[in-house]
Amino acid sequence: MESLEKKVVGAFTLVSLSGCFSGPHYDSSPVADVIISPFAPTVDDTLHCRVDGYADERAMFDFYWSVNEKLVFEYIDSESTLPDIYSGSGDYVECKAQQMSSNCSFGKFIGGDGVYIK
Repeated sequence: MESLEKKVVGAFTLVSLSGCFSGPHYDSSPVADVIISPFAPTVDDTLHCRVDGYADERAMFDFYWSVNEKLVFEYIDSESTLPDIYSGSGDYVECKAQQMSSNCSFGKFIGGDGVYIK
């Protein structure tokens, strides 16, 4: 057990010395909304996902598209478009956005939106 404790303490020390560990981070930026458009899509519509209300208008996000709760497409940019080949009539499509991560931390989850395709 003593060697496991030493490894854990060593790992925390390594992370601290690398400059990646800075303690809790509290983000005071206003809440942003993730929006899929169009609101009531048909099979002929192309789905777009964007983040509205984020403090930095030039921010990049990790977008995750799911169809019927299965991840099908990921994209990094300021907005995202789901290729038509991934969805069809009756599908539930969801887009989730996450603030891009740095080398030292995971990105902050922004939110998600979902629509049914008619």
